[in-house]
Amino acid sequence: MLSFLKKLAFYLFKLNKTYEIDELKRKIGNLGDNVIIEWPVEIRNPENVIIGDNTVLCHNIVLRPRKNKISIGNDCGLNPGVAIFGKVSIGNYAMIAPNVMIAGGNHSTLKSGIPMIKLGKGSNKGIIIGNDVWLGANSVILDGVTIGNGAVIAAGSIVTKNSPDFAIVGGNPAKFIKNRWENDCSSHSKCKARVLDKYE
Repeated sequence: MLSFLKKLAFYLFKLNKTYEIDELKRKIGNLGDNVIIEWPVEIRNPENVIIGDNTVLCHNIVLRPRKNKISIGNDCGLNPGVAIFGKVSIGNYAMIAPNVMIAGGNHSTLKSGIPMIKLGKGSNKGIIIGNDVWLGANSVILDGVTIGNGAVIAAGSIVTKNSPDFAIVGGNPAKFIKNRWENDCSSHSKCKARVLDKYE
């Protein structure tokens, strides 16, 4: 009898989880085909979220667009613990490793005598992440940053400045390390054009 009750409880839990995910998918502003969302996940203001085709959101992901939009392209993979806040645009084929923080907004700190929590929002420039980008585990992308196509952000990096196309950057604060190819990327214009054609 106990075994039957355990199986029944597991089945009801799974059924409820499936129902909640289906309900959430119905509320998302623009949802592509073959999107996988694992439970648990937190998506506030889902009407302000766009998710492209064949994208996977693993468990324990947080999306909080507020009044802005979070846009995630096609064929992206967001691993457990990713948190995205504010105005953020992510291109196609992005790989976002566990526990990455993408903060498209910031708190105000400019007035004295008032607790910062009462000051409201500061900057709200947003973040643009290009196509075929790999954000390493535990990296942090701060407001106003643009990450170029094909860039790699090393694990644990704090990105405060723009990253060029096909660059590898890392550190705190993140700095340019090298291009993904031995020669300068300008000599790879044909290769880049061929790769970028696939993003359309």
